[in-house]
Amino acid sequence: MPQEPPESPLESGPKVASPDSATTDPYRAYRDVRYFSSLDGIRCFCILAVIWHHGHPDHFKWLADMAQGYLGVDMFFILSGFLIVTLLLREQDKYGAISLKQFYARRVFRIFPLYFGIMFGLMIALPLLRPDAPATQRYFELLPYYLTFTANFIPIPEHAPNLGVTWSLAVEEQFYLLWPPILAMLRPRHALALLAAIVLLIQVYAMGWIGNGELGRLPQPFMSIGFGVILAHTLHSPRGFLRAYGLLGGPWTPVILTAATLALVFSRIGGETWLLAVRLMFTLVLASCVVREDHRLAPLLRFGPIRRIGAISYGMYLLHLFTMSAIAPIEARIGSNIPTLRFWLMLGITVVLAELSYRFYEQPFLKLGVRFRRIATGHR
Repeated sequence: MPQEPPESPLESGPKVASPDSATTDPYRAYRDVRYFSSLDGIRCFCILAVIWHHGHPDHFKWLADMAQGYLGVDMFFILSGFLIVTLLLREQDKYGAISLKQFYARRVFRIFPLYFGIMFGLMIALPLLRPDAPATQRYFELLPYYLTFTANFIPIPEHAPNLGVTWSLAVEEQFYLLWPPILAMLRPRHALALLAAIVLLIQVYAMGWIGNGELGRLPQPFMSIGFGVILAHTLHSPRGFLRAYGLLGGPWTPVILTAATLALVFSRIGGETWLLAVRLMFTLVLASCVVREDHRLAPLLRFGPIRRIGAISYGMYLLHLFTMSAIAPIEARIGSNIPTLRFWLMLGITVVLAELSYRFYEQPFLKLGVRFRRIATGHR
C-alpha cells in the first residue's frame, strides 16, 4: 500500500558495529527502518507493467511480445506479503501480541473507501446512464461477489466490464482475513513452517507432480504472497537477515538482480518452472532493496515522479480499466497511427484521476487510519 515520507531521516546505510563505535550493525539498521524508501518505486514499475499489459497495441508484434505486465501483479503480491507481515512481526515484538482490531481498522481505512466508492458509484450510475445495457445487468448479477471480496472465484472473461482487476484485491483481502489471526495465535517459527508447507504443496500441485495441476484463483496468487511472507520472517530473524545480507547486501546487487529478472521475464519461456523462477527472482530483488537503504538502484526508485506514481498505484490499479473504456472512442477516431496511443492515454488520464482521488478522497480516510497504527512507521 502507499507510504508516506518517513517521520525522521534514515541513515545513509547500514554500518558495521565496532566496540569503539555507537553505530548500528546492518540488522539493527534494518529493524530501525520505519519507511522502506524503495517500495513506492517498485510499486510504480508494477503498475506501469499492469497498464502496459492492458493497453499495449496488439497489432505491433514486437510490442505485444513485451506484454508480460501481468507479472506486475505477482510483484504486488510479494511486496504486500512482505510488508504486512514485517509490520505485524515488529508489532508482536514490541507489544507481545498483535492487535487484530487495529490491523483490520487500518486495512479498512486504506482499502474500503475507494473500492466501495467505485462499487456504489456504479450502482447509481449504471441504471441511470445505461439501464438496458448488458454490462449493467452483468454488474448487478455479480455484485454479491464484488461486495464480499470473492471476485477471484469468477472467471476473468465473465467479470463485469472494467472490474476484472478486482480478483487480485479479493485475494489480498482473503489473505488479510486468514493470515494475521494465524500469526497472532502461533509462534512466528510455527507460522512460518505452516506457510512453507502450504507454499510447497501448492507448487508441487501446480507442477503436476500430484493432482492434475489445475489451480484455482486463490492458490496461485497465494504462492506470490507466500514468498513475501517467507521473506518477512527471514529478514526479521537476526540469523536469517545476516545470511540474506551476506548474499544480497552489496550496493550493486539490486541492479544486477533486476537486469537478470528482466532477462528472465522477457525470455517468454513459460510454464510453471519459469513462473516459479520469476517469483523467486522478484523476491530476491525485493530483499536486496530492503536489506540496505543506500543501494545503487535507490536513486531511481526514490525519484520524485516515480515515487508518486507508486504512492497512488492503488487508485491507478482500480481506475485504469475505466480509463481504457473512456478513451476507446478517441482511439477509434484517431486510428492506429500512433503505436502506443492507448498506453499513454491510459497512463496520463489514470495518473490524474488517481492523484485527485488520493488527495481529495482517500487522504481523509488515511488520516483516520493513522489512529490505529501502533508501530511508528511511514507505511500504510
